[in-house]
Amino acid sequence: MTDDGNLTEDQAWEIAVRDHPDLRRALESDSLPEELVDEQGNVWNPRVHLTMHAIVKCQIASDEPQGVNAIAQQLANAGVSRHEVRHIIGQAVSTQMWYMMKEGCPFDEERYLGELHELLGTYL
Repeated sequence: MTDDGNLTEDQAWEIAVRDHPDLRRALESDSLPEELVDEQGNVWNPRVHLTMHAIVKCQIASDEPQGVNAIAQQLANAGVSRHEVRHIIGQAVSTQMWYMMKEGCPFDEERYLGELHELLGTYL
C-alpha cells in the first residue's frame, strides 16, 4: 500500500475529502453537520473522521512511525480495502490520542505499533 513520499496536511485532507463524496458535497455547500448517525446508531463527527483519514494517510505516505506502511500493506494483501485500512489504523491512532489526553503522556510509538500489530493479527 505504498504511498509515495510525504504529503502535506492539506494534500492529505484533500484525499480524505475526495474519498468521502457525500461529506465533500456537504463541505462544498457549507452544510456539513457537527454530528452524524451511522446505520448502527453510533454518533460520529464527520470533521474528526476526515481528519483521522488525513492523519493516517500522512503516516502511511511517510512511514512514520516506521512500520505503519508495512502494516497497511499487509492489511491490503489480506484483502482489506484501502478505505478500511485507514479505518483500522485510525482506530489505533484514536486509542493513542485517548491515552495521550487521559494520561497526559506523549505519543507512545511502541504502544501504538503494538496495537497495530494486534489489529493486524485479527485480519491475517
